[in-house]
Amino acid sequence: SHSAVWLSDTAPKTGFKLRATVFSGELLTSNHVRQWRSHLDRPGEIINMYGPTETTMAITFHRVEDAPEEGPISVGMPRPQAQALVVDEHDRLCPPRVRGEVLLRTPYRTRGYINDPIAQEQAFVPNPFSDDPGDVVYRTGDLGWMDEDGRLMITGRIDDQVQILGLRVEPSEVAAHLTAHPGLKAAEVLAFGEPGEVPTLTAYVVADPAITDGDLRVHLMDRLDRPKIPSTFVFLDELPVNDRGKVDRNALRSILPTRPTDTLRARLGSLDADKRAELARALRDKAAKKPNEDVHRRTATLSSEDRRLLVDRLRSRVGQRSTKDRI
Repeated sequence: SHSAVWLSDTAPKTGFKLRATVFSGELLTSNHVRQWRSHLDRPGEIINMYGPTETTMAITFHRVEDAPEEGPISVGMPRPQAQALVVDEHDRLCPPRVRGEVLLRTPYRTRGYINDPIAQEQAFVPNPFSDDPGDVVYRTGDLGWMDEDGRLMITGRIDDQVQILGLRVEPSEVAAHLTAHPGLKAAEVLAFGEPGEVPTLTAYVVADPAITDGDLRVHLMDRLDRPKIPSTFVFLDELPVNDRGKVDRNALRSILPTRPTDTLRARLGSLDADKRAELARALRDKAAKKPNEDVHRRTATLSSEDRRLLVDRLRSRVGQRSTKDRI
């Protein structure tokens, strides 16, 4: 995003006296808010808004708190004369905090798409809660939920959803939780996989030099189900952006590691001797079924592929030692 590029200059900005900063068009997180405030001596008020181009103006509005909760920031409540609805696949209203598609109702929407009747019919539909045929809502394709006070949270896109081990996964939700890590400046998560295969997640991150993929896995394991944790982390100096200032996902896909075995070996080899010894102890404890409350956290610093590689090495060493004992 443009703001992330601007923040990539680590030197704080002085001399700026802002009354307010308005964010819109992409997911805003608590970590991004902290970075923005720390880079400006007088940042003013931060406002998060939401509204696709088809609605011609922002529909929702939220004043960000001084100390927002960790993770994604709400886009707030609808402005006067506008309405946001969250519905399930049968166009029934979702209860509070249950995810569904976001529909927007506003008198200021566009008339539709020129020379594209199919898209027009799919996006601009009769309000499912009205008998007036002229009452039209816009299907955003965005996923979100409402809290008990009517504040809207956007979590991702319907067309980005993937199924991993029976669980619906939204890559943007994973990225939002990643950016809550204090050592991360930016993150994007993409799903990969051929039809019929179980998709895998790859996280592209801009992080402090001391941050490792193990740190990020442990961070996510406290917040997300196992299938939502990326199997691969790619560390970059910055995320590529397109002409509109949004993350260029096609560019990211082109830098996916093409030799995962070498990548895994390099990642395992990058651990120091103490860390490898600690992981080996954890695996031995687990194999011997000894109680050890830290086993899960120690082994979480490696992906499943890494752990299998380490187990193979341990088995090889155990076999060599058994042979020597017999001799």
